[in-house]
Amino acid sequence: MLAALGVPWLLSGCACSQKVWVERTQTLTIPATDLQSLTVETHNGGVKVSGEADRDEISVTARIRAGGRNRESAHACLDALEIVSEPTADGGHRLTSRWTEPQHPDWGEQVGFKIVAPARLALDVSTHNGGVSVERIDGDCRLVSHNGGIKALKIGGPLFVQTHNGGINAVTSGSSVDLQTQNGGVHLDGRGSSQLGGKVASHNGGIRVDLGKKTATSLECTTKNGGITCSADMTNTHHGERHLSCDLAGGGPHLLVETHNGGIRVKQ
Repeated sequence: MLAALGVPWLLSGCACSQKVWVERTQTLTIPATDLQSLTVETHNGGVKVSGEADRDEISVTARIRAGGRNRESAHACLDALEIVSEPTADGGHRLTSRWTEPQHPDWGEQVGFKIVAPARLALDVSTHNGGVSVERIDGDCRLVSHNGGIKALKIGGPLFVQTHNGGINAVTSGSSVDLQTQNGGVHLDGRGSSQLGGKVASHNGGIRVDLGKKTATSLECTTKNGGITCSADMTNTHHGERHLSCDLAGGGPHLLVETHNGGIRVKQ
């Protein structure tokens, strides 16, 4: 179900008119003692972020690939791409890329980021074409991809994940999640959470939720086409062919698990 989650940090984009590709790597170090958040934006490329608890700086490796109809054009494209590293008004920092001159019709670009950052930072990552992989972040996480799988492991704070085409694999010890995909499976591991609420949703794909014996939640599962299985100590149970609601570990925040086409499996 989740085979799409290899999530390389630089994915191949469309090379429709680009026949030659060249690349360079750029490294950055950003002081982070006073930072509250990190925003990462790229159009074609993957993003990988690892958090470290005692870190006071952000280390960035950006890989920039540029394509053109020939080598001269590809190098001109590469020269026209630059990495943007700038503070934001809310006490954070932003990483992205931009063109320094108008993009030629035969040019193509792929920019991926590999980042090591303080685990305490709030994180906002978005890419249009590429995967996202994040681990060991304790601040708020917002991870968005239009085309690509998303992996969020060992997340300690509120977690928002959205992808249109790709699977989601999330491991959290936080108390709230919002995981959404249109096409792909979802696996949520909340065994490290004392209580868990929010939403886990897929339009086309199965969903698996693993919870701890002491993870308190008021669970609601619904599917249009597929079965529901729950291996847990349930109370206050209401069970139909395509719907299940119950309390786990005495009940807690509302956790909605829903899919249109696929099965749901909950294990405690």
